[in-house]
Amino acid sequence: MSEYYKDVHRYDDIINLPHHQSSERAHMSLHDRAAQFAPFAALTGHEEAIEETARVTDAQVTLDESAIAKINETIYDLSQHLSERRIVSITYFKPDSQKAGGAYLTDVGSVKKIDELTKTILMDSGMKIPMEQIIETEYVCKGTYQTATGSLPRMHGNIESRLKEQQVTDRKSERSEGDTAIMEAGNISRLSREEERSSNNGKICCK
Repeated sequence: MSEYYKDVHRYDDIINLPHHQSSERAHMSLHDRAAQFAPFAALTGHEEAIEETARVTDAQVTLDESAIAKINETIYDLSQHLSERRIVSITYFKPDSQKAGGAYLTDVGSVKKIDELTKTILMDSGMKIPMEQIIETEYVCKGTYQTATGSLPRMHGNIESRLKEQQVTDRKSERSEGDTAIMEAGNISRLSREEERSSNNGKICCK
């Protein structure tokens, strides 16, 4: 090592000088200075593009006349019984906004409105389903299925879950009604006994 690097006092003449401040440009903040050393991604968005390309979509199924007629029949029946709030499962095709194809979605609930003008069905969940995209409709009534379906396989997962929840709710309601009836019967019996005691206390015995 040369004598120059061994000299620990080689910067003594400048080490205590004040930091230079430009008279024309503002002092750069520490945040902006640190940004100069941040990692640089030359292919920003490349990974997202690869993921989007690898994402698989489903092709839309073309229904035959018989399947379309069955779906139309179910929609008409629903329009005649909107006030009954029947639970129905509707499977429909949702086109993908980024590429060809789309996905099949299922909404289970009651129909709030059927708009003939816009050809849409408004579910109680707020979902608007275009009639032309529907590929399957099913009534859900206490565990029974009345099917009007297209060529895709039936999807029972959401329906069975909804039925189980409904059955649990029904059992809880029955137990609650039974408990209420028992409490009312007990209250009536107690009031009868109190009235009888009050009547007996009011009688005067004459000898």
